[in-house]
Amino acid sequence: MTTKQDLIKQIHYRLGHSEAKTKESVDEICKFMASSLQKHERIEIRGFFSFAIRNRKTGRVRNPKTGEILVKGAKDYVHGKQSKSWMREMNGIVSAKSK
Repeated sequence: MTTKQDLIKQIHYRLGHSEAKTKESVDEICKFMASSLQKHERIEIRGFFSFAIRNRKTGRVRNPKTGEILVKGAKDYVHGKQSKSWMREMNGIVSAKSK
């Protein structure tokens, strides 16, 4: 698993910027993305990923222990989708490693 701190260290190492400036930049990107999603704006990073807010409708669920039927309220959630070109690239890396 890669954490936000790992990302900051890798960018710092590769670009040679100060770690503090790199952390500030990564934090700003995260804040911008969160702010955009809160406004229900779609984020698209071409060749990588897109993020959007979707709405899960109200539904009925059953408690497996009691058998009771419950109503689950509607809610928003973040939906992410990788680009086709990025997936092709990742599939190539995964198949090359498995050989």
